[in-house]
Amino acid sequence: MKVAIGTFTPSVIVFGRVSIGAALLIPIAIKQGGLSKIIKGWKYVIPYAAAEMIGPWYLISSAEKNISSGLAGLLVATVPIWSTIFASVNGDKTVWHSSRLFGLVFGFAGLIALVGIESITGNSSIKSIAMVLVAAMLYAYAVNMITQKLPGVSGIALNGVAMAISALFFAPFAYAQWPTAAIPCRVEHHWSWCSVYSPCLRYLLYGYGRYRSGSSITCYLH
Repeated sequence: MKVAIGTFTPSVIVFGRVSIGAALLIPIAIKQGGLSKIIKGWKYVIPYAAAEMIGPWYLISSAEKNISSGLAGLLVATVPIWSTIFASVNGDKTVWHSSRLFGLVFGFAGLIALVGIESITGNSSIKSIAMVLVAAMLYAYAVNMITQKLPGVSGIALNGVAMAISALFFAPFAYAQWPTAAIPCRVEHHWSWCSVYSPCLRYLLYGYGRYRSGSSITCYLH
């Protein structure tokens, strides 16, 4: 995605990802017959789309203007930490098992060290780091919320519809901010690949993960 940031605005990048993703996932969902539950649970699907896609993808795309993709990936990898906290707040006290507690403390220590080093060296923007951390929190909240409110729904249908909602949200911004200059072929190919890989392959795995292991595995797919 770093390659596309120099050519496209965050709104255009996210619009491309969610529109292509929706176009590929929704037909699969229709064939599987999983859309009816999603439509009935629309009042949960809309906030899910906001917390899983609209907010995080815009924040991360904006933040990567000032931090490396590697650092952004490390910060997004804190999703399991926030997911554990949200699950506990929602009443799941099993998350505080000794092994998980050790992992949580270790993860927080690593996060503090990472952010501290980046702050001291001045290599990265603190604002951008905070934006990615907020995105990670939103990812965790979205997974926990939807697992509680719409258990057992098709992950492919859920994310296909959520992408369609996100595409509608970003469409006017993408139209207004579409680049007027010619787009380099290298950027086009990279953008197209990221738009297919990130939303589609990841959420196909998401659907399989929810089916096989519940919500926990999905945290690691981000």
